[in-house]
Amino acid sequence: MTRCWVVLAAAATLALGSLGVAEAQRGPRKLHAVTDGGRTGFVNGRGQVVVPLRYEAAGRFDDTVRVVAVRRGDKWGFVNVRGKEVLAPRLDWVGRSWGDGLILVGDKDRIGYVDADGRLAIPTTWTLATEASSSRFSAGYAQVTVEGQPRYLDRKGVLQPVGFSPPLPPLLSAKEKAARERLWRGKLWSYRDAGGRYGAKRSDDTQVTPARYARAELRSSEGRLRVWNDAGGCGFVDASGREVIALVYEDCLGFSSGLAAVRAGGRWGFVDLQGKLVVPPRFQDAGSFDKLGGAAVRERGAWGLIDRKGRWLIAPRFPEEFDFAGKEATWLFQSLDGSQQSHLINQHSK
Repeated sequence: MTRCWVVLAAAATLALGSLGVAEAQRGPRKLHAVTDGGRTGFVNGRGQVVVPLRYEAAGRFDDTVRVVAVRRGDKWGFVNVRGKEVLAPRLDWVGRSWGDGLILVGDKDRIGYVDADGRLAIPTTWTLATEASSSRFSAGYAQVTVEGQPRYLDRKGVLQPVGFSPPLPPLLSAKEKAARERLWRGKLWSYRDAGGRYGAKRSDDTQVTPARYARAELRSSEGRLRVWNDAGGCGFVDASGREVIALVYEDCLGFSSGLAAVRAGGRWGFVDLQGKLVVPPRFQDAGSFDKLGGAAVRERGAWGLIDRKGRWLIAPRFPEEFDFAGKEATWLFQSLDGSQQSHLINQHSK
């Protein structure tokens, strides 16, 4: 028998029953961006709206910092994990990634750096390096341009002497090497040849397939690598290089919990690891299956939740969906009379 619990959160308050609390707390501790009606905010692992949905765009919370970039109008600022706006939106742009706990930001034609607490640690008084990526901090230094010449700043914003060269980044520690090996081990990875074609290889660089595909995802999920042919057909190859799922689908998502969403005839369904169509294509859109055995799908313009056999757990009635990082659970979102509400769906079979 299947049981479903729907937990509602209005604005920043979530009323959780005992079952809802136990299940929701399994989710990640960091915040996750959600969007409703063109506005973005953040919820925590229990579904509480920590940052109200009032921004036009937002970045992602990085595990190493306590703030995230948000955009209001055409200006960027930062909010912290408690939802406080620590730097009001007034920057023209924000870099894509952090380096040494600092992120590159821009104001008109000048650059500066924001720290992990959202403070403008180095004022926007500097000029970007000729190679823009060099202005990202690495090994304690970032390159800027002064009077047409490359110079370096340290993490305190102190300009280094002419001719200074930063030290080389440190080699990976034994722990970092082990983590990288675990990431690579047992996976297929795509590679691209000089002609722009894609193939598959193992973590030891052994070629599994020749570079004969028009496109391929970076790395496999559950032993299956997504590939596309010149006609746009999507399918999967396995660790032996065999096209275990023929490239006959209009699009496909990676495998999760043993199933992958595929599109045929403009509709989405699901196949298993052997390519068997276990849920025929009948949905307008689809997400991936979470660890609890449910997947969000869209039908008649609304999102609902199905089980692994395609049966409805939650009938389609939500305008938006969001898959939790880690696939612990699937969120379905709804606005009622202009208020912000989130619906946490947890389901268990026994």
